[in-house]
This record gives sequence, C-alpha cells and structure tokens, in this order.
Amino acid sequence: MEDTELKSLLEKHMYYEYLQLPERLSERLGLQNISDYKGVLPRYRLIRSFIWERPLKKVVNIGGNCGFFSLSLLDEDLIEEAVIYDIKPDILELGRKIARAMGLEDRCSFVEKSIDLAALDELPSTDGVIYQNVLHHAGDYFDKDLVAEIGWEKYAERFLKKLRAKYAYGILGMGFKWNKPKLWDVDKEKRRFIFRNLLEKSGWEIISDANVYSLMIDGGELDYRRFNSQKDTYDFKKSDLASLWDLVSFNIIKRAGIFLGSRQTSMRDISPAVAQMGQEIAKMYHIYLME
Repeated sequence: MEDTELKSLLEKHMYYEYLQLPERLSERLGLQNISDYKGVLPRYRLIRSFIWERPLKKVVNIGGNCGFFSLSLLDEDLIEEAVIYDIKPDILELGRKIARAMGLEDRCSFVEKSIDLAALDELPSTDGVIYQNVLHHAGDYFDKDLVAEIGWEKYAERFLKKLRAKYAYGILGMGFKWNKPKLWDVDKEKRRFIFRNLLEKSGWEIISDANVYSLMIDGGELDYRRFNSQKDTYDFKKSDLASLWDLVSFNIIKRAGIFLGSRQTSMRDISPAVAQMGQEIAKMYHIYLME
C-alpha cells in the first residue's frame, strides 16, 4: 500500500482514541492523532523506560487494538516478537497494514479473540504481557455470569493470578470510571489503592505505577522510577453524573472533529473547556509496571 493511500485510510480513523502511530511512521506520513485524552503517547514513554532495562523478547498484547504499543517497541528493537489480541476485526486489519508499512509484519501477528478468564490458558507463554484498559470491563463485555456470581474483585484476583503464573513481566492499565469496574462496591476514591493491594496479593511486585493524568502533565521523556501513584496529589472528587457528562460531551466533540479533516489542528484549539474535560477523563486511568 502506498503512503498516500495509507494516510488517507488512517485519517478516517483519527477520531479513535487508541489509534496512535509509531513515531517513525507518524513522521513519515506527517500524521498524528491529536485526540490523546487517554494518554497513549505518555504511557508509551513510561513503558519504554521500563522495558529498556528488562530482557523481554516476546510479548502478548491483550486488547492491543491496532498494535501501537507492540509495534513501537518492535520498531525500537526493545522486543523481538509480539502477538496482539483484540475483538475488533477492522482495527486489527488496520494494525496489519501499519505493520506492513513499517516492515514489521514478520515479527508480529494480530489475532481476533476475546480473552476471558478461560482463554488465558490458551495464550502463548512469552516474557511479558501488555494488558491495558480491559480488566475493568469484566462483567460487562465478557465473563458476565462469573462476575455476577463472585463479584469483580474476586474475579480480578483470579485473572491476575493467572497472568502472574504465566508471565514474568506485566504492564497493566486500569480505568476506574464512574460505572466501572462493574459489581465492585468500593468507594471510587479508594479504588486505586485497593486495586494496588489486589495486584500485590496476586503475586505481582509493582515496580512503578502512575495516574495517566500525571504522565500527561509531566511531558517529555518519562522515567518509570519517578512514578508512584500513592504519592499522586491530584484531586478527583467529581460526582458520577459530572464524570459521565465530561465523558459524553468530550466524545461528541471529539467525534465531530472527523468532519474538520485537515482543519483540525488541536483539540485544545477548539475550546479550553474541551482540553479540561480530557484531563478530567485521564484522571480515571492508571498504569502499573510489574514483575
């Protein structure tokens, strides 16, 4: 596929928040998704600093979308192989096109599969796992009956223990949203601390963890050693209704940006209020680097 054709295809998906391009391809095409309200780019900078010092050759990427994290790591030779799982066939096919455009298609595979608790046993044993922004959907998008029976916290502990038994290194993203995780009756201001304890109870050693908002406002290169969410001082005391309003409003405005095409220079240029909404949404997300 020619670069002009690939760029045209990618521009049609620029409203999708998880579609970021590895740096080399982004520069080659002159294209970047500026709607990064979930902090995909700063997350990668944090992950890169963590993996740089560790012997990861092959990773499994669950909920990997179009493969940004895995393809970026492959392109920088920080890993050698990756298997990327997702449930969206169109996004997976887009990932395959991106991989081919970068000459990485022989080092990665894209697999359409929902990874529930039972499916963990079928995953290949690799050096590490990247598992971002999926676990909080358990009980809603997958394993509905099991989560309804035992509750989200017990389910999550089982899931995390299976991951721990299979992988030496883990990169985990969580969203503590106004309505997620489902069937977890825990005060939202305490969720990140209780979940941290849940990770340790499951056998993981947390090397670094951060609120995504902290990564976004830090900027530049990020060193994982500097981040510990227990020291985060950000304030997140919005009501559930206010949080839902931010999320719905931001997504409406963000998706409207697709009609602006090349005139869409920055979400910040549209309205300072929109940028503020994006920051408030980022406060719902956390990332954990573990071994």
